[in-house]
Amino acid sequence: MIVNSNSGGGRVLVKRTSQEVRICVKGAFTHSLRQEFREAYYTYPSSAHYVLDLSEVSMMDSSAMGMLLILRKHAGDDKADITLANLPPRLLNLIKMSGMQKIFELA
Repeated sequence: MIVNSNSGGGRVLVKRTSQEVRICVKGAFTHSLRQEFREAYYTYPSSAHYVLDLSEVSMMDSSAMGMLLILRKHAGDDKADITLANLPPRLLNLIKMSGMQKIFELA
């Protein structure tokens, strides 16, 4: 497991198995995590199955939503295999209000 952290209070953890690349975001998912988030997926193939575990996200800003879209582009846009998992109710509402549930699988 790789652990990255920054002074903004958020962390990104990555675990790869034979079936998926699991990215866990903890704390504030904001612009301050942009580099760590990118590093979490960029070295993996676009064809990978990405699972973003957001169960420990305390808040998410518009920059984080943009980072999700950049991940989707890396993973092949319409061919992307990305699951947003364990969304707290507040984040689930945000995802649904933005319409992002149409382009990401929710679990």
